[in-house]
Amino acid sequence: MRPDAQATEAVASQSCAKGILLTAENADKKAYANNEAKPMPEQPTTSGPIPPPHEAASEPLTRRQTRLLISIPALMVCLTLGTGVLCYQVFRTYEDQFLKHEQAYNASAQAAREPLYLAFEEAEMALLTTILFVIILAALAGYILARTIVHPLRSFAGRLEEIASTGRVAALAPDVSVAPEIGVLGQRFNQVLSSLQNYVTQRNRYILECFTGGLALIDVDGAVMTMNSAAEALLGPESRALTGASLEDWLRGIDAQSPLAEAIRAARREGRYAESRELELATPSQGRFPILVTISPLQDTGGERTGFAINFRDLRALKQFYEQMRRADHLAALGTFATGVAHEIRNPLGSVKGVAQLLSEELGKDEKARKYLEVIVREVNRLDKVVRSVLDYAQPNLNPPEIQNLNALLGDVVARAREAAAARNDRRPIEFIEEYGEVPLVRVQPEPMLQAFQNILRNAVEAVSPGGSIRVSTRLVEEKGQTMCEARITNSGPEIPHDAILHIFEPFFSTKPGGTGLGLAITSQIVHANGGQIRCSSGEGLTTFTVLLPAQSAETDGAVAKA
Repeated sequence: MRPDAQATEAVASQSCAKGILLTAENADKKAYANNEAKPMPEQPTTSGPIPPPHEAASEPLTRRQTRLLISIPALMVCLTLGTGVLCYQVFRTYEDQFLKHEQAYNASAQAAREPLYLAFEEAEMALLTTILFVIILAALAGYILARTIVHPLRSFAGRLEEIASTGRVAALAPDVSVAPEIGVLGQRFNQVLSSLQNYVTQRNRYILECFTGGLALIDVDGAVMTMNSAAEALLGPESRALTGASLEDWLRGIDAQSPLAEAIRAARREGRYAESRELELATPSQGRFPILVTISPLQDTGGERTGFAINFRDLRALKQFYEQMRRADHLAALGTFATGVAHEIRNPLGSVKGVAQLLSEELGKDEKARKYLEVIVREVNRLDKVVRSVLDYAQPNLNPPEIQNLNALLGDVVARAREAAAARNDRRPIEFIEEYGEVPLVRVQPEPMLQAFQNILRNAVEAVSPGGSIRVSTRLVEEKGQTMCEARITNSGPEIPHDAILHIFEPFFSTKPGGTGLGLAITSQIVHANGGQIRCSSGEGLTTFTVLLPAQSAETDGAVAKA
C-alpha cells in the first residue's frame, strides 16, 4: 500500500470516528434540549386518589428509553472504534517508518521486499477485520446492556401508570436477578407504597368508624369490601368473618330471605337504590329488630359505578325513646285525669257505700235484699281500690328514703303472704322457702317498697298451683360495676308468655281476668323511684321476679342485713 493511499485512509478513518462521536453527542444534546424545553409536570401533593397520567407525561419517558437504547450501543461502538483507529494509526506509523528505512537499501533488494509488503497488507486486513468484529460485538453487548436496563424500567413505569390510572396501590415486583439496582429501587418504592397503603387503609377505617350507624361497602363484582364495627355489632359477630366474601354468602350469613336482602339484590341487579326506609332484620344472635336502611351507589371520578354502600341504623333505641315519650304523655294525661276526677268518683262511692250499709242494717231480716246490698258494697270497695291504684300510680310517693334492712322487709311481706295463702284453705298448702343472704342495708322508701313486694308476692300466690312453692332469696351482686342487693321471688306454676313479659310492667296491662293492670306497673314505678331495677323471666315451669336495689356501703351505714 502506497504512502499517499495510507494517509488518505487514515484521514478517512479519523473523520468517520469523529462523525460518529459528533452524531451521538448531537443526538444526546438535542434530546437534552427537548427535555429542558418541556418541564416535568408538578406532582400532586394531596393525599387523595392518584390522578390518571397525562399523555404528555409518557413522551419524555419514551424518549429516555430510546436515548438509552441508542446512546449506550453508540458509546460502546465509539469506544471500540476509537481504540481500533488508534491501533490502526500505530500500525501505519510503524509501517511508514519501516518503508523510510527500506528506501535507503539498494534497489537490488526490491524482489526480497515484495513478500514483506504482502505480509503487511495481510496484517492490515486482519486488523481491520478484527476491528469490525469488535465493533459488532460491542454494539450487540451495548444493546443487551441497554435492554437489561430499559426493560425493567419500562415494566416499572407501566406498573406506576397502572397505579396512577386505577388508584389502586399494589406492590411492584422487579426482576432483581437481571437488574439488582432496579430491584433495590423497586424495594424502596414498595416501602413507600406500603406506607401509603397503610395510611389510606387507616384513613378509610377512621372515616368508616365516624359513622354512627353501620356501614358496609360492596364492590361492582358483588364482594363485601369492608364494614365498620357498628355494622359488625348490628349484624352479629358471624358477619365479621364474611368480609371479602361474595354478597350472597354475606346475605346467607345474615338472613337470605329478609327484606334487607331483597333490597340489596335489587340494587345490584337492577340499579334500583332505595330511599331511607324501615325494614326488619333477623340475626341469629339478636333475633328480629327494626332497622333503617339506605342503599347508595358508589361512583368513580368518571361517573362509572364501582359498587354501592349500605347504611344501617338500629331503630330499637329510637323506638324505645318514642315509646317512653308516649308513656310519659300518657302518664301526664292520666295524672291530670286522676287528680281531677278521683275525688268526684270517690265521694259518690262513699255515699253509695254508706247508704247500702244503712239499708243492710234496716233490712236485715230480708235475706234477698241483704245479699244485693252486700254486692253493692263489695263492688264499691273494688271500684274504690281501682281509683286508689290510679291515684298511687299518677301521684307517686314523695317521702324521703330511709335506711332499711332488706331481709326484714321481705320477711314481713312473706308473713303476710303466708296468711293470705292460708286463707285459701287449699288441701295442698303452698310451701314458702326463705333464703336470705348477708347483704348490706338499703336506702329506700319503706311503705312504697313494702307495697311493691306485696304486689309481687300477691301475684305469686295467685299464680302458684296448689302444693307449689314460692322461694324468696337475697344476695349481693355486681351490676355494671355497681354493688347491688338482689331480691328474687320465684314461684312454680304456669309460665308467662314471652310477649306478655315485654308489656308486663306497663299500666293497664293484665293477663288475669278482672285485673286492673296497675299492680306491677306501680311496683316498677316504686322500684325505679328508689334507684333500682326490676326484671321478670319465665321458663321451665318457674316465674321469677328480680328486684335490684343499690347497696349502701359499710362505711356509711356500718351494718349488714342478716337473715
